[in-house]
Amino acid sequence: MKKQAVFIAGDENIYFPALVALESINEHNEGIFDMFMCFDGSKLTPSMQQTLNKYSINFVDTKELSKFGIEEKFSTMIENHWPIDIFYNYVLPIYLGELGYTYSYKVDYDILCVSKYILDEIEPYDVFFSGWSNKVDLEKENIEKETIKKLIDENIVSGQSIDYMNVGFLGFNNKIYTEQNFFEKLSEYYQLIKRESPNAKLLEQIAFALVIESTKGKFKKIPETYNHRVLSTRESDDNFEFDTKNIHFITKFKPWKKLEKNIIKWAIFNNGSHIYLYRNLWLDYASKIEGFEIFCMEKPLTVKQLVGMEMHVVRCFNEKLTH
Repeated sequence: MKKQAVFIAGDENIYFPALVALESINEHNEGIFDMFMCFDGSKLTPSMQQTLNKYSINFVDTKELSKFGIEEKFSTMIENHWPIDIFYNYVLPIYLGELGYTYSYKVDYDILCVSKYILDEIEPYDVFFSGWSNKVDLEKENIEKETIKKLIDENIVSGQSIDYMNVGFLGFNNKIYTEQNFFEKLSEYYQLIKRESPNAKLLEQIAFALVIESTKGKFKKIPETYNHRVLSTRESDDNFEFDTKNIHFITKFKPWKKLEKNIIKWAIFNNGSHIYLYRNLWLDYASKIEGFEIFCMEKPLTVKQLVGMEMHVVRCFNEKLTH
């Protein structure tokens, strides 16, 4: 057993992309992490279990975590994009700590690792968490002004703008996380915001931001390269190489779903013009993972198709510039 674990939890729909994410991390960081995937065990087929064994991925049945009361403590977010099962991600650091792991890393199922991690950059040695951090304006996330005032008055937050972490890649110090009852804090904050500001957006991340505030700065900021989201680009060198550890395929336009030409045009006209750039990296890697043709409706584009897509992109940008 290694001292560090990487895990992904959700419903059974995460199975194949999570398999891709975990194997990509393992391939670039061989011998460093033990891998865990978690969903309802009644949805795990013998074929899935055989494949997980092949890739040395440990399966955790959500039924093993029933004592944490996920279904009682959490309700669906207003966007209705994510199942309640995603909140098992916040009890797995406790579970993995009990197994003896010092650190654990929550990874979203829509991440692809493309280069080796530097452990000194991500390990939360003597802090609660590590992750890519930024600021979030609570009011812009549909938190009511009265709720913000209440949070300030109760010394939960210091102001309207607070630290947050995109939860696509998080490091946990399992011992401290467990001892300080951070899961209970997360569930309390989630219920509070859900009750006081039912129209709050991205409630999971807002609740976790409140948890971060409660640490009084005792968290580790890691470079954005570990959680590079596909709505932006990165600098490339003279050979068009770019320094990125994880590509995070946020938005509903996942690389395993068919990309229509009109979606590319829509993205360009709605300031999301980068989402199509990274798709072929995921498809090329995933095509080598067992089960690709069963679980994925797309295939990697050929060089000719990539040139055709570039031409379509240029035409869309030209159209946007002339309007």
